[in-house]
Amino acid sequence: MSMTILYEIENKLYINLTNKCPCDCIFCIRNNGDGAYGSDSLWLEKDPTAQQTITELDKKELNSYAEIIFCGFGEHLKRLMFFLKFQDTLSQRQRHQLE
Repeated sequence: MSMTILYEIENKLYINLTNKCPCDCIFCIRNNGDGAYGSDSLWLEKDPTAQQTITELDKKELNSYAEIIFCGFGEHLKRLMFFLKFQDTLSQRQRHQLE
């Protein structure tokens, strides 16, 4: 089973970080299906590692996106330390692609 770590909607790139969520919101997209806006299933077998995420990002031209959005089929801030470390990595890669 492959995991959908990255997906695109229009000119935005979404990074799917986790399924974990402490909430049970009635409006949550998880209540309506396995994906969002035509994506493949967003349910993850496990939280992706930094290396798995970087490998997927390396396949993308990051500067071609209007936005890069950290999200998840759960609450992405459940992985706060990963998020904080990874945003620095992402910023460095975007700067490098601009040079």
